[in-house]
Amino acid sequence: MPRLILIDSINKEVREVECNGLQDMYKHLKCDMVQCVRLRMDLDCWIDEEGRCKTGYIDDDGVRHNLSAFTFPGLKEPIMGNGLLASNLNGETISPPVSIERVREHITFVDYDHDEHKPQPSFTIFTFDPPKEQD
Repeated sequence: MPRLILIDSINKEVREVECNGLQDMYKHLKCDMVQCVRLRMDLDCWIDEEGRCKTGYIDDDGVRHNLSAFTFPGLKEPIMGNGLLASNLNGETISPPVSIERVREHITFVDYDHDEHKPQPSFTIFTFDPPKEQD
């Protein structure tokens, strides 16, 4: 069972967790759908696919929390909610090649107390067709 690095944006902490598949990812990320973001060739960050669509989070005790996020140097926009850092070997999720200490050095936590301040959901469509020459 791989040990992944959990970036817990609600509690503002970074720690190792055991993760054995999708159900564990849902539990750690507190979501129903995950998305993999490639940070570099050997480092992935699993996140809540619907993070930007949410307005907050209700914990196991029924307490509501404002939406929180985290960012790394070089990211264009913050990642909403929690994240799991991992790597990949032949299609299998494995422990990441970075230390918790290194992640702690580079991470910044962000809180959003109002929905209008958080980044809005968006998407970009790319075409694979070469551009047409203009006359």
